Amino acid sequence: MILLFPNLDTFRLALTSGTVPAEMALSPAVVSRDDTGRIFVETSAKLSKKNKDELERLKVLGSKRHGGPTEPVASWLQIVPLTADGGSPKLSSQAPVLFELSSPDLLPGLVAEML
Repeated sequence: MILLFPNLDTFRLALTSGTVPAEMALSPAVVSRDDTGRIFVETSAKLSKKNKDELERLKVLGSKRHGGPTEPVASWLQIVPLTADGGSPKLSSQAPVLFELSSPDLLPGLVAEML
């Protein structure tokens, strides 16, 4: 099943409102984008009738094909681009940090360098 989100804001709303169930949002998917900013998400997870109806209200449609080159993601959360927080950072020594690596094989080297 390929879901077509009209824009990034609609995609974010579907994730944060629970319209896309958490177990689906945390599952692997294949994503593509077209020139107009629409997001195509292909998943093997199944939606309930209630979730399908909620997505239809958000103008999320089904699609038979992707809108551009595809990219696999480990979870739907990877589709949301990272943005810098405009505030001044007030980090403690225990603050969590997110690292995005191009390959899982790079993780041992990163951990060794940090240690």
